[in-house]
Amino acid sequence: MATSTKTVNYTPEQTTKMVADYAAGVTVETIATELGKSARSIIAKLSREKVYKAKEYKTKTGDTVVKKDELADKIGAMLGATEPEM
Repeated sequence: MATSTKTVNYTPEQTTKMVADYAAGVTVETIATELGKSARSIIAKLSREKVYKAKEYKTKTGDTVVKKDELADKIGAMLGATEPEM
């Protein structure tokens, strides 16, 4: 019977350094380059460590983006419509 060994992508030392660097303001791209990993891999690991914060997107005028479902909820509330009606 074959036993499988789990491949470790990040050592505890790498994880500690990555979290510390990210908290200090080092970009994900820079961390990825230093560790020889992809930016997506770094983002996934930082997310698992509960430290990653996604970018906040802005409109061309610099306003916060309003998502369609939030806008539809507001319109529905103003019209007195129920969720299924919307």
